[in-house]
Amino acid sequence: MLNLKQLREEKGVSQATVARELNISRQTYNNYELGKREADYETLLKLAEYFGTSVDCLISNRINDNFSSDEKIKDPDEADQDLVILNRNAKKLSPENRKKLLDMAKVMFKEEFNEN
Repeated sequence: MLNLKQLREEKGVSQATVARELNISRQTYNNYELGKREADYETLLKLAEYFGTSVDCLISNRINDNFSSDEKIKDPDEADQDLVILNRNAKKLSPENRKKLLDMAKVMFKEEFNEN
């Protein structure tokens, strides 16, 4: 996640500001920027949402400019908040309910996009 510093500087905020927004210590955030520590799944989602980018961008250390306009979220408020909430809470589901959710999504995608 070595591109965190660039993302933060582009946003014009301090490490302390990002840390406060994510409810983590400034030192923890600093370690993410330096690559000394890896963020957990929940923190990756929060970082991506905060910086208006994808988790893939954070993990791969690719800079936003390398993404197509479809891959880069210009403003986090433009992101579909229902999908963000779903993504955050899906891991809390029981294995049985997670499978049901996945099965429903597969059926809906087939119907919506006429996939086989």
